[in-house]
Amino acid sequence: MMCAGIFLLFEFYGDRTPKWAGRTGVFISKYSFSIFLIHFLILSYFVQPVLLRELLARRYILGTLAASAATFLLSLGAALLVDNVAVRPLERLARRAFTKRDKKD
Repeated sequence: MMCAGIFLLFEFYGDRTPKWAGRTGVFISKYSFSIFLIHFLILSYFVQPVLLRELLARRYILGTLAASAATFLLSLGAALLVDNVAVRPLERLARRAFTKRDKKD
């Protein structure tokens, strides 16, 4: 039911989205796989036990929304950090190594 609601939301209001929403979606989509890979660790080891233990016990709906927002923001931050500090420099290093090897052959 939720998927149908989201589909209908985009079907009826998709042409009226602001430009910032499109740019934000493009930015987040660059890191979506990294967010997907890290979100469970952040949710299970940091958000629920540390940040939202009392909130989830007392206010279930508000706690769920807060846990989702906190997990997304922390996962996005971790994905940005890992991709820009580790992954991209390693990609550049590998690209340089393989292009130099190809030029020698």
